Amino acid sequence: MTMGHMITKPMRFILDRLMRARFITGEFVTGTTLRGIAVGLCIVGLCAGAAAPAADLEAIYGEDDRQDLSSTSINPDLRDLAGGIAVLVRRADILSLPETDISGDTSELRRLAGMSLGRRMGLCSGERFFSEPSPGFCTAFLVSDSIVATAGHCVRSAVDCSHTAIVFDFMTPQTGGNPAHIRRSSVFICRSIVARTQDAVTGVDYALLRLERPAANRPVLPLRRTGRLPDNADLAIIGHPGGIPMKVATDGSVRDNAPAGFFVAALDTGGGSSGTPVIDRRTGMVEGIVVRGERGYEPNGPCFVSRQCSLSACRGEDVTRITAFSTLLP
Repeated sequence: MTMGHMITKPMRFILDRLMRARFITGEFVTGTTLRGIAVGLCIVGLCAGAAAPAADLEAIYGEDDRQDLSSTSINPDLRDLAGGIAVLVRRADILSLPETDISGDTSELRRLAGMSLGRRMGLCSGERFFSEPSPGFCTAFLVSDSIVATAGHCVRSAVDCSHTAIVFDFMTPQTGGNPAHIRRSSVFICRSIVARTQDAVTGVDYALLRLERPAANRPVLPLRRTGRLPDNADLAIIGHPGGIPMKVATDGSVRDNAPAGFFVAALDTGGGSSGTPVIDRRTGMVEGIVVRGERGYEPNGPCFVSRQCSLSACRGEDVTRITAFSTLLP
């Protein structure tokens, strides 16, 4: 009998709690780590199957609309915002790589270390983006020239902050090259947590992180300051699902706009999209931050596949309203 056929209810509960964690003793919780935990739980009598991949709390609604930024179908206004969106990476996974980049620039490069998405998450070989590098654990975006916003559960403490780098320009190059090779100037360090909330009652979940230096010449994303988004808003997301190079999806819609601190939307986030900005396509304003949602992967024999939901099915993705903290910013 495979591990995937032995999951008990107590173990599901424990693994579900673990999958909502982004760090265990400072380390990102990988699919391999969770499978190891599953084996340990089997030993103590809570035997289960293959643990679902970590950071898999977001699904796909309808057709998978995620595209690379280089796609010709991406609206130029959305493309212009990409320079202000970053992936969060453990500082220990940023390695020096002095060499000439593909443009002939001899500035020092950095290499983002990490496994492919498929290996990290234990995915089946036919899954989209299976072979793409997956060094990140959350998305963040500029809300001032020296502050980024992300989900509160992505960076929980000053210790987490000290181990976190904010990396811009992590995207698939149009002209070839390794997306994990990043210019030094695109790498910033988390200096401090300006504000953070993770409230189980209101559902509000955000963190504001101060960079160690200003991110000059990068776009600060426009934010809603008052009111709330229309019920019929067309939504887009730009982020790093599963910590891979930047992806854009433009077919999002509002499911439930009633909660005060968050709204529910159908978004093609895929697994591991916490911290991703949710943008009203009509106004170009950020309306919220992806913080939790439907389970993103499900078992298919010995590996995992993306959870596919119809446009009206599954629970939807919870998005902390940007107005929960926009008053804290200049």
